[in-house]
Amino acid sequence: MGARARPSRAGSHQAFQLLGASHLAETHLVPILQHLSTSRSPAAEALLRTALEKSPEAEVQAHACYSLVLLLGSREHPPAPVKKRAGKPPKGRDKPRSEPADDKLREEIELLYGRLATEFHSVKFSRKKTFGDLARPALEKLRGGEARAGGGPAAAGTTHPEGVGLEVGMIAPEIAGLDTRGQPMRLSAFRGRVVVLDFWGHW
Repeated sequence: MGARARPSRAGSHQAFQLLGASHLAETHLVPILQHLSTSRSPAAEALLRTALEKSPEAEVQAHACYSLVLLLGSREHPPAPVKKRAGKPPKGRDKPRSEPADDKLREEIELLYGRLATEFHSVKFSRKKTFGDLARPALEKLRGGEARAGGGPAAAGTTHPEGVGLEVGMIAPEIAGLDTRGQPMRLSAFRGRVVVLDFWGHW
């Protein structure tokens, strides 16, 4: 079998533009918006902002808002870069992002969580949770300053707020430990990649 062709950056950009121009009223856009929370593409961020402000569907707006706040939160608190072996130069995609965390970014993150807690509080995120359920604990941390000592306010909001159980579509909490070679590793270092977690133990 031949190698699978990857879509070009220009092709992805055109696809996002088409979705933003012609599909904002369609709820099947929701799964796409959910996957954009870890994207580094400016076109993906533009689609999230367009869907949030221009879609006539509250479900589409709510998912766009949530994915956008997760995207901005990861930008403020980027994952640690994957440590490379000696003698191999790091690839461009593994270089740590350099966007500085600033007050304006934090204010937008808080504003987006506020919209989730007010405008979209009754919109279903899953069968058991609404966007209000997700946003309220995150807002309490942001406004109470409890998370500042633990790595920044947005860091607390980008995983799962306290009191809210993990469900499909939510960002996994941080996991830190040693890899099979005994080297320190963090789950956040693999954000944007396919990761399989194998839980096991001795009983």
